Amino acid sequence: MGDDERKLLTENLELSRKVLGIVKKMERRIFWQRALKTAKWVVIIALTILGFWQIQPYLNNVLNLYQGLLGTLNQTQGIQNNLPAELQKLLVQ
Repeated sequence: MGDDERKLLTENLELSRKVLGIVKKMERRIFWQRALKTAKWVVIIALTILGFWQIQPYLNNVLNLYQGLLGTLNQTQGIQNNLPAELQKLLVQ
């Protein structure tokens, strides 16, 4: 083996070690990117579920009020249908 071949092999070995170091850094960065992305989605989903759980009593109250309003409107419609024809014509105008 000549000096030129030994020199080329030595340079190749140095470059291979540098590339290996860069690849290891890239793998670490990819691992942490995936871990943080997963953590971000876990937090988003958890906050969404927690928010829905916290707002659910208020939504139930609004739904109950809406159902009560519908019941009142149905009663009003029933009363309006029982009025004499002349009063119904006045209400329509």
